[in-house]
Amino acid sequence: MGNCLPCCRPRPPPKAPEPLFNPDGTRIRTDGTQLAARPAACYDPKWDPAVPSGIPVQPQAVGLPHAATPQAVPCGLPLAGGACPALSDGVGLVRRRGKVYARLEGHGHAEWRSMLKDLVRAEVTSHRGDLERKQRGNGAYTLRPLSTMSQVQVDHVFECQAMGDVLFRAEGMRGVLRAVDWQSKRRLSSQPVVVQSGLSHACLVHNSPDFLVVTSGLSNRKKQGAFQRALRMLERGEELERGIEAELAHNFSNPGLESPFEPAHARLMAREVTRRLRDLEEPLIARLADVPRGLAQGSGQGRRYEELADEVRVLYDQFAITQRI
Repeated sequence: MGNCLPCCRPRPPPKAPEPLFNPDGTRIRTDGTQLAARPAACYDPKWDPAVPSGIPVQPQAVGLPHAATPQAVPCGLPLAGGACPALSDGVGLVRRRGKVYARLEGHGHAEWRSMLKDLVRAEVTSHRGDLERKQRGNGAYTLRPLSTMSQVQVDHVFECQAMGDVLFRAEGMRGVLRAVDWQSKRRLSSQPVVVQSGLSHACLVHNSPDFLVVTSGLSNRKKQGAFQRALRMLERGEELERGIEAELAHNFSNPGLESPFEPAHARLMAREVTRRLRDLEEPLIARLADVPRGLAQGSGQGRRYEELADEVRVLYDQFAITQRI
């Protein structure tokens, strides 16, 4: 027996993969730096990368930090049933429900979303002429001549309320948000210097002509309504079962709202909105993460905007329109 071949010896048990999260809930990036904890309310084993055989995945209780699931593993392992969407730093992204956030400075999630959308929104009507020429005189979503529309507006494809939502979600932004003056006018120039400095890059990127279109006022209002409904569902910790495209199609054709579009046209418009959203996903994320040195607010500004870019990616995943694979 002393001359037993190596193949006959018992194999050691499989080694558990290194956790992507520290015990305090901060996420481990591949470069060794940390990101804010991810919500557990959205964890679902069926969306998690497959775990090596013999290492079980224990479901999480809603409300516990994602670190409670040490079996989460990085992308690159085979995924049972599909590819693993990846964050810019190589960490797997899982489809998830929204997260219920605690009030900050006495204001709830919806109040912060409303405040921040106003702070990052700038005057963009000056871009209308260039955008109309770029779109060859047609509405961005209806694909019909703008000349036939009674009201024409410049619209942010990635809604202002969506940008306000991800700004509130990003843990690294909390220090900036605590300095927001709720008594001042809702414009960035009226806020304390620390807020202006902290949000100026988001404002600059969000109002870039690259992320703007011209459309009818009616389609713009209906699009805003669909985003608002979706963001409220996520705010309550729910999941968009049908994705943002279905919400858009419903709102465009809803007979209970003003001047509903025909169902077939509403579906076409919803597809056009989501197509444009998908097209700007990577450019928007890249621009947010690329903070010019002149706009830096201490050494933490770059990390704050990396977190913000990650939250945009999470929202795209929750909307079921991300192109990351």
